[in-house]
Amino acid sequence: MKISNLAKKVLGAVVAVGIVAGMLVPATAVLAANDSVTVTVPASVAPGQTFNVTLDINTAHQVRGWQFDVAFDSSVLSFNAPTVEGPFVKTYAGAGNTYFNPGALTTGVSNLSISNGGSGYSDPLTVTFTGGGASSPATATAHQTAGVIDSITLTRPGTGYTSAPNITISGGTGSGAVITPTLSGIVQAFADAQTGGPAGGATGTGTLVTLSFTVAAGVLPTASTIHIIPPTSGLSDQNGITITPVTFNDGTFNVVWPAPTITSFSPVFGGQNVNVIITGTNFTGATAVSFGGTPAVSYTVTSATQITATVAAGTTGSVSVTTPGGVATKSGFTYVAAPTVSVINPVTGTTGQSVTVTGSGFATVAGNVQSVTVGGVALTGVNTVNDTTITGLIAAGTPVSTTDPVVVNTYGGASNNTVTFKYYAPSGAIGLNPATVTSDFVSPFTVNVVGSMQDSTAMVRGWSATINYDSSKVSFTGVAGGTDANNLATAASMTYWMSPASVNTAAGTITIGGAFLGGDSTKGVNFSSSSVLAVLTFQPKAPADINNPPASMTLTVTNPVIVDYIAQNMANVLGGLSTIVSFQATPICPLPTTPANQSATMNIPATLAPTLTFIAPWDVCCWNLVPSQKNMAQRTMTVFSNAKWEIMVSGTNGGYMTNSALKLANPLQVSSTAGTGTGNNVTVNGAAQILATGDPTGQQQCIGGDLRTLTFTQPVLWTDKPSTTGYYSITTFFTAICTGW
Repeated sequence: MKISNLAKKVLGAVVAVGIVAGMLVPATAVLAANDSVTVTVPASVAPGQTFNVTLDINTAHQVRGWQFDVAFDSSVLSFNAPTVEGPFVKTYAGAGNTYFNPGALTTGVSNLSISNGGSGYSDPLTVTFTGGGASSPATATAHQTAGVIDSITLTRPGTGYTSAPNITISGGTGSGAVITPTLSGIVQAFADAQTGGPAGGATGTGTLVTLSFTVAAGVLPTASTIHIIPPTSGLSDQNGITITPVTFNDGTFNVVWPAPTITSFSPVFGGQNVNVIITGTNFTGATAVSFGGTPAVSYTVTSATQITATVAAGTTGSVSVTTPGGVATKSGFTYVAAPTVSVINPVTGTTGQSVTVTGSGFATVAGNVQSVTVGGVALTGVNTVNDTTITGLIAAGTPVSTTDPVVVNTYGGASNNTVTFKYYAPSGAIGLNPATVTSDFVSPFTVNVVGSMQDSTAMVRGWSATINYDSSKVSFTGVAGGTDANNLATAASMTYWMSPASVNTAAGTITIGGAFLGGDSTKGVNFSSSSVLAVLTFQPKAPADINNPPASMTLTVTNPVIVDYIAQNMANVLGGLSTIVSFQATPICPLPTTPANQSATMNIPATLAPTLTFIAPWDVCCWNLVPSQKNMAQRTMTVFSNAKWEIMVSGTNGGYMTNSALKLANPLQVSSTAGTGTGNNVTVNGAAQILATGDPTGQQQCIGGDLRTLTFTQPVLWTDKPSTTGYYSITTFFTAICTGW
């Protein structure tokens, strides 16, 4: 708060004493020597202070009464009623033998000054007061010499003025005199008189009256005077005669401000435009505040004990407060320049992305960094590494934008916001499709690797992932680039490159990836929804028994990575959908048809696991000829009731099974239930021969099916395998005999 200049005089104040009955000044005055009345005031007072003023007498004459008009500057002081009678007159007259009039406050003229004496004036002179709203005008007498007004004496100050009156002087042909009045407050008729008692009066020294004043708050240091106005003030003797001459001594005092003090300030660090609260005493009327010698941008005196000031660009040093009472200082303020941010790395990412902010002014003082924001959202896990480096994590809620400003907030203020960060929405994923695949043990199958990003503006330059599979059930045979990825690359004038697959068969993992090369270096491609990035091919492995398939297998994605256009890994990329591969007991070759007089043969790859089994309802038996012992289960098949049937072993190496191609450790015995045809127990010692036959014997027409059960009556043990690689089969001959056979 800047204190206005209060030196301008507004209204003076006069405490005026009306003459009580019997105290009117007579024509004859008592001549006295060395009688005086002095206004006694403190040497100095402070703004807002209330203090007493006494009128003290020193007289050799017998005083029985007095009256006074006292003027004071009402822009500096206010009068506090009532006045208090002093003991001087009462000590002579005795208790209760005086009449005291405390006076009444009004406004009147306390002083007259001649600005221009005019000319042509002659006696008698008349002074007239007009205007100013007075209830009783002031009076005065004037004196001229050679037609020029050279003195003017106020005889009564008047009462009730609200503004300065106009003053004119008339006499002879005179004109041009300019008289300037000073207005003051008036306490009218303040007087004291002895009303009885012995003859004589008080002599010596003593106090006539005590008055109370209060210094206006905020008054600047100044000298001020309490003035006794003659001739309306004076002393009278026991006969009511005015004692004259009397010396009137005005009282002059100084308004002095108390010295300010600073006890603390907070914060003790600050930069330009940072607000600092200063605590201390006597701050009222402060005229300046500075930090390290640099004036504050602005300040507000909130109370006599507190100032809020705004720091300007400055230096480290002391805090100072200047008031009319002096200058208070306190050391310990550190000026902190605003930080700067030059780089954020990476410049793109999503929630949880670790970033490094580079600049200056981060560690000027301990705990200098208050926060770091991206797009107005504070980083989490902020760590001030040193004066030039800060690390942190991108927080959830950061605006999805390419121009999120990066701002470091310190005791020195906020950094520039010219460095920006591109925030991507999270929830990118790399997964697989289709959701399910069915394997028949022979045909290879494919699975797609697909990518997606929640933020359609994310500029992708590459990806990688690990595909997990069960290497005991399938073999990985190759990978090719996805059609969608190739199309995305072509649309962006780029080339799509697939990395060679890294296969760990023991662990059952395949690590692959792709990159979009060339084109605009500041751009990438946009994964929409399930963009096919790669196609994986797998070859199923045949189980020991195709009629008892293994449990399903699930292909999953781990370690998914999506890379943006500045080669930074995006955060929160998830492993997406998996693919479930199931295995079924479907014949591994097409089921044969059996027209009349034809045979049905099913070839078996030599690489299949050892097996010897029938595939119902067809009468085809197949196995891989490798050394093994198997317990054969009972099988049921349907044949034409009018058909001849037989089971034989043959191979592509030339004809039926021979000793050089295959050996059985034990004879093979097969029995058949009774039916329309015949069933035989067959013993096989390695030679090519019919294992079992069925004969309709005389049936003349095809009359439907014959349910027949074949049972292997003992384990089959192979002691050798074919000498040549090839396909082997069991062939069942069907002959539909409708006319006899």
